[in-house]
Parts: sequence; C-alpha cells; structure tokens
Amino acid sequence: MAIVPPTGLAGSEQALQAALAGQLGLLQSGLLQSRQDISQASRGALGARQAGAQAAIAAQQRALGQGVGATQAALAGSTGALNRASALGRSDIAAGLSGARGAVGQGQNVIDQAFSEAVNTLDPFSSAGQQAFGRQAALSGALGAGAQQEAFENFIRSPGQQFIQDRAEQAILRNAAATGGTLGGRVLEELQREAVGFAQQDFQNEFNRLLQTSNQGLQATGQQAQLRGLSGQLRGALAGQLANIESAAGAQQAGLAERTGAGLSALQQRAGRDVTGLAERTGAGIASQQTLGAQDIANILSGQGAQLAGLTGQFTLPAVQNIGATGTQLSAGRTRAGQDIAANIANNRAALAALQAQQGAGLADLIQAQGGNIANILAGTGQSEQAILTSLGQALANVAVGQGSQVAGLASIPGIQRREGAIGGIGSLLQGIGGAVTGFG
Repeated sequence: MAIVPPTGLAGSEQALQAALAGQLGLLQSGLLQSRQDISQASRGALGARQAGAQAAIAAQQRALGQGVGATQAALAGSTGALNRASALGRSDIAAGLSGARGAVGQGQNVIDQAFSEAVNTLDPFSSAGQQAFGRQAALSGALGAGAQQEAFENFIRSPGQQFIQDRAEQAILRNAAATGGTLGGRVLEELQREAVGFAQQDFQNEFNRLLQTSNQGLQATGQQAQLRGLSGQLRGALAGQLANIESAAGAQQAGLAERTGAGLSALQQRAGRDVTGLAERTGAGIASQQTLGAQDIANILSGQGAQLAGLTGQFTLPAVQNIGATGTQLSAGRTRAGQDIAANIANNRAALAALQAQQGAGLADLIQAQGGNIANILAGTGQSEQAILTSLGQALANVAVGQGSQVAGLASIPGIQRREGAIGGIGSLLQGIGGAVTGFG
C-alpha cells in the first residue's frame, strides 16, 4: 500500500521542520568546519610560536655557553700571562739578590784581603813591640828577679854591649900601649869600670829603645785593631746593605705576590661578573622569550576564542532566526488551522442546528402522520392486525434507518462527535417505540 504523504497543517509543519533541520544541519556543519579550521590554524600558530621560542632559548643558551667558554679562556690566558710575569719578576728579583750577595761576598773578600795585607804589614811592628815590651818588663823587674837577672845577662851578652865593650877595651888597650903601660891590674880595673859604666849608660838607652819599640808596637797593634774594626764595620755595612737588599727583595717578592694575587683575584672577579652578567642576561632573555611566548600563546588562544565566539554568534543568530521564523510559521499555520477549524465548527454547529430542527419537524410530522395512519388502520381499514403492525414496524424501521444515515453522515464533522449521544438517544427512542408497538400487537 502506497504511503500517502501528509497534507494540510501536518504536511506544512513537517516541511517546515525538515527545512529547519536541514538549515540547522548546514549551519552546524559550517560551524564545525570553521571551528576545525580555526583550531588547526591556532595549533599551527602555537606550534610555530613554541618552536620559535625554543629556538630563541636554545640560541641564547648556546650564546651563554660560548660566552662562558670565551670568558674562561680569557681568564685562563690572563691568569697564565700574569703568572708568567710574576715568575719572571721573581726570577729577576732572585737574580738581583744573588748578584747582590755575590757582590757583597766579593766586597767582603776584598776588604778581608786589603785589611789582611794592611794588618800583616804592621805585624813586624806589633811583634817587635810585643817583644820589646816583654824585655822592658823583664829588665824593669816587673816579671820578677829571675826574669830581670836573665834579661840583664842577655843585655850584657847582647851584640850591642859586646860591640861597646870591645870598642872600650880596644880604646883602653891602645891608650895603655901608647903610654907604655902593660896589661896590669890597673888596666884591668879600668876596663872593668869602663865596661860597667858603658853597660849602665847603655842600659838606660836600651830601656828607652825598648820603650820606643814597645810604643811603636803598641801603635801598630792599635792600628791593626783599628784596621780590623774598620774591616768589621765595612763587612757589617756590606752585610747591612745585603740585609737591606734581601729585605727589599723580600718586599718586592711579597709585593709581586700580592699584586699577582690581587690581579688574579680581580681577573676571577671580573670573569665571575662577566659570567654572572651573561647568565643574568640569558635568564632575562629566556624569561622574556617565555613571557612573550606566553603572551603570544594567550593572544592566539584569546583570538581563537574570540573567533570561535564570533563564529558561534554568527552561526547562532541565523539558527535562532531560522528557528524563530519556523516557529512563527508553525504558529501562523496552527493559528490559521485553528481559525479554520473554529469556522468549520461554527458552520457545522449551525448546519447541525438547522438539520436537527428540520429533523425534529420531519420527525414530528412523521410521528403525527404515522399516528394518523395507525389510528386509521385501527379504526377502519379492516386490515388484519398483523399487516398493520408489520407496516408500522417497517415504517418505524425506515425512520430509524433514515435517522441513522443522517447521523452517520454528521460524525465526520468536527465538533459533532459530542452530539452523538443525543442522536443515538433519538434512534433508541424510535426503536423503543417500534418495539412497544410490536409488543402491543
């Protein structure tokens, strides 16, 4: 059996709903495609921004590593140069100190040699003076009587005394020979007296000579002591100069070490500041990249949200408009249908009222006519009771059938269904009358 499409209000509403569903489907399909395009573009932009941020961060990190490496290489080079300069300075100071020590040693050797020669030159005078002092002390008795006797005997036997005594003896002998004397007792006595006189006289001279020689030796010894003292002073001065040189060299080495340490510390501090500055700038750059990246991502997401919201608004408005228009059309159709149904009901009610009035008049006329017929039949026609009753039953049946047909024709009219009870009641009444008449017969 073929399916008949709905018509009228149902068909109109079905067509409107189908059109609305199609329009909404197209809008949703377009919205979904636009969302997918925007999401894909946003993912591409986000990926590109993240890749750019990562590349920038990686470049900054590479630059940081290169800067740190260059700073460390420069620090190592500067440290090496400073250490080499310090080593050369220490070597120069050590060489100067060694030269100063050699020069001082040579100066001390020259002083020792010169003063040794000078002291040695005075040694004979010092030695003679010491000997003269010893003989003078012995002759004076300062060393005791035995030493004085021995010294006096040595004086008598000395070559000088022997020479004087020989000269005096020769003079006396020559004088005695000249006078014709002989070597007698008087001559011998004279020789002895002369010898004693010359010995006494020369003893004082010897003592004075010993004193003079002793003084000369004492002076020579004093000069040697002065020379030795001067030598010590000069050696001390050289040693002091060497000590000053060593102190200065030590101070120079300490100053060089201090300057080297300060230079190394300054280099390390500067390298540390450079590395710290590089790290801070790199950190700031990375933070800036991250901040900019976050801002760009937020802007991209915000732009995506705005575009999606705009799309939603753009697609929602037509959808709402279509739904509203469809609702308006459905409402208008239903309103018109309601108006048409109300008009049909009013018309049908009027027709039903007229039909009921007509049926009532016809029924009354029919009942009246049938009553007259029944009366006529009963009164005088002479027909049999069975024929009369049969005719009456047929007449009533025809009336009932006619009424039923008319009522059945009214059932399809809107608003008539509520009156089926009344019409059915009329039919039941007529059937009851027919039954009563049949039972009466």
